[in-house]
Amino acid sequence: LILALFFSVKAEGGIFNRLIVDTDSLYLRAGPNQNFEVLSKLKRGAILKKISEKYGWTEVELPSDIRLYISGDYVSKKGSLGTVNADRVNVRVAPSLNAAVLGQLNKGDTVGITNSDADWIGIAAPKGFTGWVKSGYLKSYSAGIIEHEKKQSLKNEPINPVSSYQTELKIKN
Repeated sequence: LILALFFSVKAEGGIFNRLIVDTDSLYLRAGPNQNFEVLSKLKRGAILKKISEKYGWTEVELPSDIRLYISGDYVSKKGSLGTVNADRVNVRVAPSLNAAVLGQLNKGDTVGITNSDADWIGIAAPKGFTGWVKSGYLKSYSAGIIEHEKKQSLKNEPINPVSSYQTELKIKN
């Protein structure tokens, strides 16, 4: 008799749903319909953290490699990091005042700088920022650890691997 016991080990507080992109490419958008701006084109095998779902769309935490933008007037730069120097600074999907606002940062928040010009600073997506994907192109994901060894069972390199995993224990009688 083989009994398999599965449990989640969480790295960042809380058990959450992980999903995998199950199509060759999938647009990650700023909101839950096709009229919102495209943030990125995800590849098959990308692993996403599910936040919520509505109207056939799934809200996911943005992978850290998604580039967003803030006005250069509100950031003090030091190397590849920046500190926000005002409250309620808009974080936009493109370097333009006409681009959609995904959220706001406050004075003292630290950001990873990816690029900059005279007016705009490209930043790595801050933790907690979300985007939306069409639900029909996702499936549940679970990485297994067989006989206590961590093993990722994807052929493609994920865009943003999530730092939690499942363990499989086998008890033989």
